[in-house]
Amino acid sequence: MANDTDPQVRSTEVDAEPRPAPRRRKTRRWTLMLFAIEVVIVAALVWFSWSGGSWA
Repeated sequence: MANDTDPQVRSTEVDAEPRPAPRRRKTRRWTLMLFAIEVVIVAALVWFSWSGGSWA
């Protein structure tokens, strides 16, 4: 019984690994976009604080 279930579990794991890969790539794109936006916001806040607290 154990020998019958082990190959099934392994084949399921092998089949499941490539499928989420594109989803992970899309997630990475979203995280990169959010990270870039966060960097811009932090840079703007730092520049705002260094400029004396006035945008003009």
